[in-house]
Amino acid sequence: MDKTERKGNVDKKSIKSMDDLFEYIGNFGTYQKRFYFLVILPAGICAMPTLSTVFMLADRLKRCKIPSLPNDTYASQGSWHDALINRNIPLSSDSNKTYDDCNMLMYSNTTGNMTSSTSSCSSWVYDDSVFQNTMPSEFDIVCDKVVYQSTASMVYMSGMFLGTLLFGSIGDIFGRKPALCLAITTQFSANVGIIFAPNYITFVVLRFFAGVGNVGVFAQAFIAGIEYVGKPKRVLAGSVIEVYWCAGELVLAGIAYFLPNWRHIQIAITCLIATTLSFWIIMPESIRWLFSTGRDKQANEQLQRVAKVNKVSLPDNIKVEIEESSSSILKPLKQLLKHPTMILRTGILSFSWFVCNIGYYGLTLNSGRIGGNIYVNYTVSVLMEVAAYLSCWFLVGRIGRRASFCSTMLLGGVSCLCSIFTVEYASDDLSWTTIMLSSIGKFGVSAAFAIIYIFTPECYPTSLRSSTCAVCHFVGKIGAVVSPYIADLALLVDSDMKVALPLIVFGAAMIASGILAFALPETLGKNLPETIQEAAYMKKKNKDRGESYELPEKYTPIKEKF
Repeated sequence: MDKTERKGNVDKKSIKSMDDLFEYIGNFGTYQKRFYFLVILPAGICAMPTLSTVFMLADRLKRCKIPSLPNDTYASQGSWHDALINRNIPLSSDSNKTYDDCNMLMYSNTTGNMTSSTSSCSSWVYDDSVFQNTMPSEFDIVCDKVVYQSTASMVYMSGMFLGTLLFGSIGDIFGRKPALCLAITTQFSANVGIIFAPNYITFVVLRFFAGVGNVGVFAQAFIAGIEYVGKPKRVLAGSVIEVYWCAGELVLAGIAYFLPNWRHIQIAITCLIATTLSFWIIMPESIRWLFSTGRDKQANEQLQRVAKVNKVSLPDNIKVEIEESSSSILKPLKQLLKHPTMILRTGILSFSWFVCNIGYYGLTLNSGRIGGNIYVNYTVSVLMEVAAYLSCWFLVGRIGRRASFCSTMLLGGVSCLCSIFTVEYASDDLSWTTIMLSSIGKFGVSAAFAIIYIFTPECYPTSLRSSTCAVCHFVGKIGAVVSPYIADLALLVDSDMKVALPLIVFGAAMIASGILAFALPETLGKNLPETIQEAAYMKKKNKDRGESYELPEKYTPIKEKF
């Protein structure tokens, strides 16, 4: 009996769940592969607006504009120009700069000569050798306004925070397709507006809404895609989105290199987002969501389309019962508060999520602040991220979740802290060592981020799994919001150690997280706990039930980017 005939003889009574259904039509058949690789394309594009601030908010070399010289430029126009600059602009105490960024020498009212006193300036000239235009240089968000650069990134992260809550609810109530398409429309509209932003306030407000839409696109694209994949292939499919994300990061580097103007970068990103507007027409609704909301007719119609492409046949009018999870988060959390072990575990995991977020986003945003070529720094950072994902998949199944998480966190943390010595003692010729240590730190935190996504749901019983993971994600989002301020400490603090300061903060936090995580149980080879009692005593060997566990259906091991 061939495959088609076997599918045609399926008894409707034998189909009791979506996993049973996928066993018949194919866990990752032709239709699912086409759909999945298409629907997560927007998720890869999401990397670009999220990390575009590395280039769009880059800090260009600058000095005060000489008032008496209308056509003043940062680059020297000759010896006469150099003499004029030296008469008006004080030298910088920063070894990486020639002239003071924010002050100019004052004339004496009595003698008419220059004095050693300085005053802040209101206009600047900028170096054009790397970027032709960035948002801070266009709107003069520099010197005493430099904190506004960090605020712009923070506002975007806050938008993503809101978007997580907003589009999650929209997707559950109205469906995956409306949620994804609305998120794409929001994302596109906000990014179009950013292209024409006339001032800083408009830019920041539009970036907030871009963040709202961006996280909605990423989350809903992943959910819509994964709901078309059978359980045996779900982990594999879930990992593919990481490849798309990293590809988006690398494409961004190419765009920024060939278009060194922040508005041109924004135009290119918006054009790529525009290609996803077609999802209003081409995207089907999730079969799982249709069944869960009682839309059996529409679900069966879509199911037959899938079966046809996969070259299998199914009975008509199949009905699948989808068990709904509890909408209340308070009841299970009250149960957790009765167990000190579980409270401690939740605290450690929440802190770990917080550190993973500040480390991942912070080190990425900081790649343009540590000297060297910004494009090389950023690209190396992305490649280290790719290597981290490949390594963590190897580690977690061999040395365990806890050992993998602790080792990668400690590796990243120690590397970041070692930047103290390279900044303090290394010569200018060895400045690349700081970049190398930052890249190793990015490797460690990226691997740890992927591992914690697997580790967290395995540490809780079924009744608490969803709610406790939500708590950890919530705390992690706070880390994402504050990460721009830590990454920009080099701009906010005037110190010889300012380049190393963000790395010191990230490193200390990562080491603390890595050490605390030793108090967590090892979950490799153990069944998922069903009760709080089982979860609380997970450190003991599971002798009674030695069969291998499976990850919970709702949690595929994929690092949450938002």
